[in-house]
Amino acid sequence: ETNNLMSLNVPELPVQLESVIWQLSSNDQLALPLLKIQQAVNKTHWPVSAKAVAKGKKNETLNLSSELSVEQKQWQFNSVNFDHLNLQLHNVALPVAEQSLIINKLTAAFSGQISNEAATLQSTESTHIEFSHLNNDATAVVSFSHVFYPYSEPDDITAELGLSIHADALSFDQLPQIKAAFNSDFKYRQQKLIGNGELRLGEHIRVQHHSEITTNRIQSKVKIHDFNWKQTPQLDALLKHFAPQVVISKATINGHADVNFDWNDNRWQLDNGQVDIQQSDWVADTLSAVDSSLNFQFNANNEQLHVNNAQLYISSVQQGFTLGPVTAEFGAQIPFDNPKQSTLNLTSHSIKGLGGSISIPNQSYSMANKFALPVVFEEISLGELMRQYPSNKVAIDGNVSGTIPVHWDSNQFTVDRGYLNALAPGGHLQVDSSALVSVAGNNPSLQTLAGVLSNFYYQQLSTVIDYDKNGKLTLAVKLKGSNPEVENGRPVELNVNLEEDLPALMKGLTLSNSLNEAIRKRVQQKIN
Repeated sequence: ETNNLMSLNVPELPVQLESVIWQLSSNDQLALPLLKIQQAVNKTHWPVSAKAVAKGKKNETLNLSSELSVEQKQWQFNSVNFDHLNLQLHNVALPVAEQSLIINKLTAAFSGQISNEAATLQSTESTHIEFSHLNNDATAVVSFSHVFYPYSEPDDITAELGLSIHADALSFDQLPQIKAAFNSDFKYRQQKLIGNGELRLGEHIRVQHHSEITTNRIQSKVKIHDFNWKQTPQLDALLKHFAPQVVISKATINGHADVNFDWNDNRWQLDNGQVDIQQSDWVADTLSAVDSSLNFQFNANNEQLHVNNAQLYISSVQQGFTLGPVTAEFGAQIPFDNPKQSTLNLTSHSIKGLGGSISIPNQSYSMANKFALPVVFEEISLGELMRQYPSNKVAIDGNVSGTIPVHWDSNQFTVDRGYLNALAPGGHLQVDSSALVSVAGNNPSLQTLAGVLSNFYYQQLSTVIDYDKNGKLTLAVKLKGSNPEVENGRPVELNVNLEEDLPALMKGLTLSNSLNEAIRKRVQQKIN
C-alpha cells in the first residue's frame, strides 16, 4: 500500500492518485529432480492473479482484477493471456468538449492476450457505464467484439464494438426533458471510426446516421424519418424559444443532411440537406395557414443558412381575409447573427383569392435594404370581399383591379398612392342609410344621398390607397353611377374618404374569421 503519491504529478491523468493497493500472486507446483533445472526453463505457462485498487483525491476509485497466465520460452517473455480482466470505476471526471463528463459507475469484463507483437481484447460481458454530462444522466452499454493492436504498425489498429446510450430525461437549455436512445455499431480501421445506427428522441423521432470519425473531424449522413409534430410536444417548447410568434398545430416532417464538424476550429457545416413538411397548419403572429406543405434543399454553416429550390403550397392563408391556394418557388440566405439581413429570391408564385389573383415581382428581396414591391390585384370580387367580412349596413358586388406599391424600409411596410379601379360594366352598391336619414332632417342633399345609396348602380369606382408607418390606412373612393329610383336615374358622382387603423382592423377581422381555436387565442392575445 502506497499512501503518499504526491511526487507522482502527471497533469494529463484525469485522476490525481492518492493511494494504490496492489497484489500479484501465483500458485503453481513444479517438482524438479535435482540438477534438472532445464525443466523449469522450458515451463511455458505461469498462472498469475492480479488485483489493484487505486483511489484519487476526490474519492475516485478504480478496481482491477485479473486471472492471467504468463507464457515464456527459454526465459524469454512471449505473451500474457487473460482468462478474465474485470474493471470497475467510480466518480471519475473526464474533460469532454470543455465540460466534465462524470463516470459515476463503470463495470467491464474482458479477455485477451498481450504478446511481443500485438495485443487483442474482447468483451466477455458488456461494459456498463452510468455517467453525467451537461447536467444530464445517462447509461451506456459497450460491447467490444474485437480489438487488435499491432505495436509495430499502429496505423493497423482495428476494433469492432456496439454502443447503446439511454437517457430517460435528456434536457438542454432550449429543449425540455425528452427520452433519448442512441444505438450504433462501430468499426475502427485505418485510424477512422465508422458507425451506423439510430438516435431516438421521444417515442416518435428517429434519426439514422452513417458516420466517419477521425482525429480532425466527424462526417455523418443523417436521415430523419417521418414524424408527427403533435406527437412530440417538446418541439413546441423548442419552437417557442427560437420563434415565439410561431405555433404549429400539426405537421408531418422528414429530412436528411450531410453533417461535417471540425474538432480543431469548432466549425460545423450541413450539405445536401433536404426538408419535407406536409399537412401542416400553423400560425405566425396573426397570420394563419391551413393545409400547407413546404419542401426545400439547404446547406448551412456557423454563419448562415442557404435555402434552395423551396416549393411552398398553402391551401388557405388568412390574416383578416382568406386567400388561397398559394404556391411559390424561392430561395433564401439567412445569417444567424442577424436574420434581418436575410435575402429572399422569389422565382415563381401564384396567389388566388377573393375571386381573383394577386401577384408580386419574381426577383430578389434584401430585407436589409429599402425596396418597392408593386402588389398587383386582378379581378378581385367585391362581393367575395363582403362575403368574408359581412355587414348588415353595406352590400356591394363587382370586380376591381389595380396595383398597390408597397415600400419596405428595413423593418416596416408602407403604401404610397396605390389604386384599385372597377372593371366594366361596374357593379351594385346598397347602403343602409337609415342613420343618415335620421340626421338629414330637412336637408334635401342628405335626403337625396340617402336615397341614392340605398340602390346605387355604379359604372366607375376608383380608390386611392395610402398606408403610413403609424398603421393608418387612408382610402379615397370615387364612385360614378345612379339609382334608377331616384330623380329618374340622374347620374351621381360620390367622393368618400375613409381612415382606419389597419393593424387593429386586420386583427379584428382575423378574430371574426378564425379557422380554429388556436388561432382565435393567439389573435385575442395580440388584441389584449
